[in-house]
Amino acid sequence: MKVDEFEKKINYKFKNKSLINLAFTHSSFKNKKNKNYERLEFLGDRVLSLVISEHLFLKYPNENEGALSKRLANLVSKKTLLEVANEISIKKMLKIDQFEKKNLKFENKDNYYGFGWSHNSGKPGIWSEGPMSTLFFRTDKNYGDLKLEILCQPYITKKNNISELDIYINNTFNQNLKLTKNNQDEKIEILINEKLIKNNEIKIDFKFKNLVSPYEVLESPDSRKLGLLVKNIKISPV
Repeated sequence: MKVDEFEKKINYKFKNKSLINLAFTHSSFKNKKNKNYERLEFLGDRVLSLVISEHLFLKYPNENEGALSKRLANLVSKKTLLEVANEISIKKMLKIDQFEKKNLKFENKDNYYGFGWSHNSGKPGIWSEGPMSTLFFRTDKNYGDLKLEILCQPYITKKNNISELDIYINNTFNQNLKLTKNNQDEKIEILINEKLIKNNEIKIDFKFKNLVSPYEVLESPDSRKLGLLVKNIKISPV
């Protein structure tokens, strides 16, 4: 999707076109200046919270701070923002790196993580956070059927002794998984039929069930709803 088409879709005209291009440049996308949207993301998160807070403050003059905070948390949640992003087709604007052309595989890179992922406090890997997490891939050509292998560790506690999730490929159900190994690595294999690949783009959605946070089980002050700690990703032709 071109910038002018996106502007029509959201009914807004950007004054600085370079900023809108930068806002959709993922850290994996190779460019001469090596710039991406991460600094704008840092600023945008704060601006969004401020704008929504002001709107709620004026719209609900009789509500207390607690009620307003709940409304704010809901409106700026990853789930709500993902719904808005899908509605305005942000995925079509994203600039994400292609696969390596020679062997079509990559390992230990965080370049393909979309929505619903969070840091691991300086340690290897990246956590899925919240009810849905997404991976995005884009190929330079049609490679036929693909196999995605994910080395991960499910977040298992006494409260949830099983990590259950559904996997979707470009919005088509793929499989249901029930992971039970506590503090042990598991390998997830996802077969991607080439018929599901649209315009050389692949979106993998992980939809989690019965998530808990470390705070809920008195492990730490961490309030994030954790699903999988992804340590390694590899994709290759079948």
